[in-house]
Amino acid sequence: MLKKHNIAKLLCIVIMELMTLNALKAQHIYIYYYDPQEIVLTPCAVQGYMFNHRRSIWVYVSDSSTYNFISSHIDSLVYANASDSCKFPEVTQKIVVLKPHSQEYDMIFSDGRSAMEKNGRCVLYDEELQRVINNIIKRDFANRNKKNSPK
Repeated sequence: MLKKHNIAKLLCIVIMELMTLNALKAQHIYIYYYDPQEIVLTPCAVQGYMFNHRRSIWVYVSDSSTYNFISSHIDSLVYANASDSCKFPEVTQKIVVLKPHSQEYDMIFSDGRSAMEKNGRCVLYDEELQRVINNIIKRDFANRNKKNSPK
């Protein structure tokens, strides 16, 4: 027979596990990107608001450490001033970061090389954030090609 003390411990552990699962469930990042080979063959200038006019590929990121890294970098992006030599990207990537426990999200557009915009405003380029996003895309693209290649 379980003592009251042990039941309280068990109940506390179950509640903590449920809270952790709920918090992790709310962390979502969707990365949409154009096929790199298609971009090379048919280059064109695409602005953020026009991104979905061409067929894009998407990858879902649910890893909590990756989410925290990307989310913290996006939160710390600095909006450009008129005096900064900042330009809007010719978009090849769209990153959507859903905020946990709310109806809010941030939308980042990037060319994958040198320019970014956040929620429709030009931001100073974050090289480290772009490197992580590009690595996720490269891994996803390689996995897709591996699955689609004849054996």
